[in-house]
Amino acid sequence: MTAIDQTTSLADLQRKLLAEAATFDGEQFRTQYHPLLSPIGWHLRHCVFVEALWIRERLRGDASMTAPLVEECLPERAPKSTRGRTLPDRAALLEWAETVMAENLDLLADAPARARTAWLRRDDYVSHFLIHHHAQHLETIRMARTARAITDAAPFVAVRPLVAGDPAWAWREISGSAHRIGAGEGFAFDNEAPAHTVALAAFAIAATPVDNAHFLAFIDDGGYRTPSLWSPSGWQWRHSEKIAHPYGWRRDAAGEWFGFGPSGPHDLDPAAAVFGLCHHEAAAFATWAGAVLPHENQWEVAARTGALSRIGEGWEWCANTFHPYPGFRFKPYREYSMPWFDDQHYVMRGASRHTEPMIARPSFRNYYLAEARHQFAGLRLVKSG
Repeated sequence: MTAIDQTTSLADLQRKLLAEAATFDGEQFRTQYHPLLSPIGWHLRHCVFVEALWIRERLRGDASMTAPLVEECLPERAPKSTRGRTLPDRAALLEWAETVMAENLDLLADAPARARTAWLRRDDYVSHFLIHHHAQHLETIRMARTARAITDAAPFVAVRPLVAGDPAWAWREISGSAHRIGAGEGFAFDNEAPAHTVALAAFAIAATPVDNAHFLAFIDDGGYRTPSLWSPSGWQWRHSEKIAHPYGWRRDAAGEWFGFGPSGPHDLDPAAAVFGLCHHEAAAFATWAGAVLPHENQWEVAARTGALSRIGEGWEWCANTFHPYPGFRFKPYREYSMPWFDDQHYVMRGASRHTEPMIARPSFRNYYLAEARHQFAGLRLVKSG
């Protein structure tokens, strides 16, 4: 993209953020609907702050806007549970955000050439970074919309009851050899780089993700009641949290399953990819199906060779934890990826129905704690043995 294209794309993301935030009324704007999610007003304020941080402070040397907001807008300074208390009034925040975002676009287009920030201007790095940053927050806001729908749900009747389906898979064979993975052309986050070669043994991966009908078969077969299907930590989590179905699945008065999304309750399409699973649930299903979760390298190689269909219906959990690639160097700041190389966060690949298109690339690495289940995530299987 040219610099003009990038500025236009950033403006598009700004409009989407404002529109998503405006769907929350009154106290909804500052309400935390899930312990792992922030209030929607905070997401909007944070995105404006991040724009100002990179455009005004880093590119132009002007910290007058960002310095007073650091304690409230930097994630590492503001615990999620406190973020709603410091938010301005909804109308004032929306007006401020729209005004400052427009100013930021003008300032970005007229950023001075400074030797100390030359790398930020190279290949429109700041524009790319902000576009990708905002895109991720848009999807997180859609997660919060789902959590709000669950919290504020009115009675719902499933029109098309979900029926369990036969878990049969079409497998795609990938030959064993050396494969290139990691960032290609264009913008990438630091954890996608550097591109490097990995040696993989031959494997078979499911052509399609696990769907709702497949997952109902797991439930009906006692999957949530069978300890042998779960890892010790997974079973402890399931037992302590009393989990018995995906996040967002509920039963109506007649006992039929339905689901929730950002727009509210809906019938569950039996052929649609299941989501609302944590890593523990995905791994338990894989064991039940006589398979395993893919390593992220297997997933990326299969995606790049065209072996995977229906990528983008839901994030897909992988078997491995988030880790730095050989030769990793942080960019643009240490805290973007490095704190999460902790052997506690597991990788997800692909995208969801609510992911912005610039994120949905084969090298993109998403990551969450093993017990997180609010983030539109499901799974795809790899044959074991």
